[in-house]
Amino acid sequence: MRNPELGITLAKLGQLYTLQNRLDDAEKSLMDGLALIRKTGHAFYELTALMHLAALYLKTKDYGQMLANAEAALGLIYEYDMYEAQTRRIAQIYALMAEGYLQSGSKAFSEHFAKKALDKIKQLEPDAQKLVRKDIESEGLQAFNNLA
Repeated sequence: MRNPELGITLAKLGQLYTLQNRLDDAEKSLMDGLALIRKTGHAFYELTALMHLAALYLKTKDYGQMLANAEAALGLIYEYDMYEAQTRRIAQIYALMAEGYLQSGSKAFSEHFAKKALDKIKQLEPDAQKLVRKDIESEGLQAFNNLA
């Protein structure tokens, strides 16, 4: 079955498991979802799944994997020319990267990506800015929240 909706559903289930601290279940669900999504070539769902994986690895303190997944998500945005259309996702990715660098001891990179996240958020309409800030704050991303 090549169904991108099934893949993203598994990824969202993985996100829920991450929030519930069911980290082994989260990783399995996210990896299964990502594999299905990649078979369909659905770039937006793939970058979403990669962001959820980054959040999982942030929680497990595997900052190398966390940053690799965040960077892969950002790479898809460039590869598929989604930079203008995905301002919200880009801000979230930059905020994740800021936190990954902060937690791995790279304060300069952390500040760089936190500022990039803020710059992206400022490009959004005021209501959208509030939603993105709320999303980022709910992740508990200290690097971004210290700057914002």
